Amino acid sequence: MLIVGILSAGLGTRLNPYTLSKPKPLVSLPTGSCILSENIKFFCGGFRDPLIKVISGYKSELFSSNEEVIKNENVQLILNPFFKVAGPLGSIWSLLTNIDLSKSSELLICNGDTILFESIREYVKTEVESTKSKFGYYLFVSESCDEDDDGMRVALVDGERILAVSKDLDDSITNAYSTGVLLIKGNAQIREFYGKFKGLLEGNPRAISDWNWHSLINVLISDGILIGGKTVPDGSWLEIDSPNEYINLYNKMKDDKKDR
Repeated sequence: MLIVGILSAGLGTRLNPYTLSKPKPLVSLPTGSCILSENIKFFCGGFRDPLIKVISGYKSELFSSNEEVIKNENVQLILNPFFKVAGPLGSIWSLLTNIDLSKSSELLICNGDTILFESIREYVKTEVESTKSKFGYYLFVSESCDEDDDGMRVALVDGERILAVSKDLDDSITNAYSTGVLLIKGNAQIREFYGKFKGLLEGNPRAISDWNWHSLINVLISDGILIGGKTVPDGSWLEIDSPNEYINLYNKMKDDKKDR
């Protein structure tokens, strides 16, 4: 079973004023929907019977009235009660403690403020459905980033393996950017991921509030676990992290709508 965890608990303060009354994933788009609705349709439209778990926090009551959440039996809401102090990592912990680790075969984790376009679907789907994957983990990356100089930088070795992930990576080793989509393949890897995360929290409880979720990838790498990097087309995704990015996306989708 494919489980998709959409991390949607954040306060979204950098996107003010659009997030003063609603979370980032629920901000309106020209299509008449929102980022969350578009991503639910993205996964339901191209993957075999996914179970989508939306992890909410800030203004969580608004998620239960979302049209795609209401009408789709494959969508479940999970609350991250610690979202104010433990954002993305708290959301991943809430996700991992609300799935059956013994039955899950693939787990996709993605940022709730990132919209995924059709051009990325086949790349993600191919790795999800592959029975001959080289790695147990895949971070989907692109060569460039449309964000306002705030992208998650990636050092990719031989075009297929992650060496490090950080917003502070030096220019000399940065050759890709994270899309915010991580695939964990197989039950053994999901349980391994859970165990590493639990060990991290036991050894460094402050990590859950001080670290971003990509730091977990660096933890796995430091323990000798190989992480694959799957390159997707530039422009196949966009993280909405600032008013400028939101306005650019809104105008792009508005123009696309006129052209249809």
